Amino acid sequence: LMIKPVQRVMKYPLLLRELLNSTPASHPDHKVLQDALLAMKNINVNINELKRRKDLGKKKAQ
Repeated sequence: LMIKPVQRVMKYPLLLRELLNSTPASHPDHKVLQDALLAMKNINVNINELKRRKDLGKKKAQ
């Protein structure tokens, strides 16, 4: 059940990067988009790390 939402979260950096590239550096939202992109990248790193740990735990249990 949670696979779909997590897959969507993984796509957010792509969308944010596209928005950032389309936003002029002088626009007030440019910095906000940069911060959002960095935050989403960090979230994805954490999700991937948790998945990796979960997979390692399953392998050890077998």
